[in-house]
Amino acid sequence: MKKSVLVLAAVLIVSMGLVTPSSAEPYLSINTGAVWAKDSNLSVQGYDSPGEHSYDIGYVTMSVAIGKTYTNGIRAELEIPYRFNDIDEFSMENLSPQEFDREISLLALMTNIYYDFDTGSSLKPFVGGGIGYGLMQIEGLHDHRDAGVFAYQLMIGCGYALSKKLTFDLQYRAFATENPEFTNPEPNVGKITIESEYMTHNLMLGLRYYY
Repeated sequence: MKKSVLVLAAVLIVSMGLVTPSSAEPYLSINTGAVWAKDSNLSVQGYDSPGEHSYDIGYVTMSVAIGKTYTNGIRAELEIPYRFNDIDEFSMENLSPQEFDREISLLALMTNIYYDFDTGSSLKPFVGGGIGYGLMQIEGLHDHRDAGVFAYQLMIGCGYALSKKLTFDLQYRAFATENPEFTNPEPNVGKITIESEYMTHNLMLGLRYYY
């Protein structure tokens, strides 16, 4: 818990840097898209054998951000994204893969920095990166388990100015977190702590509105 609080505090301190000069242009950004989660290696407390679970294709139901664009091409924003995937299979060494009726979701607060390349046209490629804090949840039919995690992402894409106020964005994001730990009391087994990696590839479409 202490680590999670420190990470959240760091995010809030960085976000204070979003107070920008009057020459900066404020904007609101909305994105959505598909999420491909990499098969996750996992370790279960009390078991020597490693495990793995795979995911179905998921989605970013909505990513909302507020930010400002500087005249030097730098863009800074605060973003709240929500990701969702179904867990397809669960397997451990010496055991056959089993269907695993669970869903994994992540709600995060991210601080992002971008650089927009000026091409002298309406088309502007960009690169970026971000850090933040997320609440990850695994849920089934009757229960759910939560884990707070440090999150980070890298972005590459292109914006096309539809007008002076509206820009269309197409981008790829590599989004990942530190290993979440879920404590799960399973029937007839007892208390189990599962530690698993989480890494995703995201293809997203969005709009930026300058106001």
